[in-house]
Amino acid sequence: MRVLIVSDIHSNYTALDTVLSVAGEYDQLWNLGDTIGYGPRPNECVVAMRARADRMLSGNHDLACLGKIDLSDFNPDARTANIWNGKQLADDNRAELDGLAPSMEVDDRFLLAHGSPREPVWEYLLSRAQAEDNFELFTQQVCFIGHSHVPLVVRLHPDGTCGDPMLGEADTLFELEPGFRYF
Repeated sequence: MRVLIVSDIHSNYTALDTVLSVAGEYDQLWNLGDTIGYGPRPNECVVAMRARADRMLSGNHDLACLGKIDLSDFNPDARTANIWNGKQLADDNRAELDGLAPSMEVDDRFLLAHGSPREPVWEYLLSRAQAEDNFELFTQQVCFIGHSHVPLVVRLHPDGTCGDPMLGEADTLFELEPGFRYF
């Protein structure tokens, strides 16, 4: 099965449309949150995800635009953009985002989290130490995370040792090895 994973669209419909046009065929689309916030087209992005996403999470910007988390936790530009994005949302798109969680189990193999298993809304998982702590909090082989805006892969060896984060590169095929676990 081929899964297209998107995250942190931030109301940038032009970028989303470009990604969808070059992604090729896929069986499922999983959205890891922050569909809205910052950009000028929140409704178009939510409508596109409602039509295509098989799995969809809420991110910190989605929650802020809905008034569900404190805007004082954001820098002034993000705070202003989140207020504006929230005011633009059509009722059906607001309802869609309002029903989302920041993490979900797909099955016994995959977990999705906007930030991390430990803190699905806010944690930027960028270090080996963070990965080691978070591997303790889920049982699936793979946890896909968004939020950091950095394409990282962290691998946990069957002997319990955790490797350093590796930068992912475009068009790289990454095979999951039996016994290993991954972010």
